[in-house]
Amino acid sequence: NLGQVVGASQTKSREWHAFLYSNGSMQDLGTLGGDWSKAYGINNLGQVVGESKTKSGERHAFLYSNGSMQDLGTLGGDWSIAHKINDRGQIVGMVSHPTAKIGWSEHAFLYSDGIMWDLNDLVSPASEWQFIIWESTINNAGQIATTGVSSRGLSRAFLLIPISPSPIS
Repeated sequence: NLGQVVGASQTKSREWHAFLYSNGSMQDLGTLGGDWSKAYGINNLGQVVGESKTKSGERHAFLYSNGSMQDLGTLGGDWSIAHKINDRGQIVGMVSHPTAKIGWSEHAFLYSDGIMWDLNDLVSPASEWQFIIWESTINNAGQIATTGVSSRGLSRAFLLIPISPSPIS
């Protein structure tokens, strides 16, 4: 909305780094210690999300805000990717999950107030649906558009709407 663009660009040293293009200038956002990063989403506050290789070689989701890149970690799996961020700072993305219920190793996550949640832990335990994604989005009301797969192998698009009481605000 503010004419800003994020993505990845090759540096002079031939590494790929996340960038923020704003006001006619391209800014290298750096990495989490590894040799590459990619940016996928930006909100109206200029906060950027994406993924980066860490110093130890893992792929982790990041939040870039106020001049620094923060590692969002994982939920115990090998990797994470942040796709979108709303103006409340809530982030959605995907993580590898070592204990998948239905056999899918990818799970959707919500990162809010410093905590990463598996979206499957925020829906009724009686649900037959597991939320897996490649790409998801979140609006400023905290509503999440994602994809679910049932225990019978059906795939559907979902709109997840926060209700109270909720572990997120």
